[in-house]
Amino acid sequence: TIMNAVYDSVKCKLNDAENWATNTQYEDALILKTFIFKFANSYSALFYIAFIKQFVIVQLFLGGNIDGFQPPEAHRFGNHECIDQDCMFELAQQLFSIFVVRIAVSNGTKILI
Repeated sequence: TIMNAVYDSVKCKLNDAENWATNTQYEDALILKTFIFKFANSYSALFYIAFIKQFVIVQLFLGGNIDGFQPPEAHRFGNHECIDQDCMFELAQQLFSIFVVRIAVSNGTKILI
């Protein structure tokens, strides 16, 4: 994706600025940064949907309490299944779309190259 390309240049610049003593330390740090950046880029949306979204909708938009209060008008703010079923349906949709897009991009890249 576009952000992975940005993260690739950022991780290399960060790693070069750290001035590692050996090539092994340099490569280990680069591998760690690659994993962290790609994990954050790929799965931050899933983390938001699973753990934060329900509380943000209830607290900020509906004036509810975090203790489990579910206002009846919650369905006006996006996917109503998120309020009724703890966002599992939306989480499954997001995960499915991530996998399908990655497979399509990977296969498309192989065909073009």
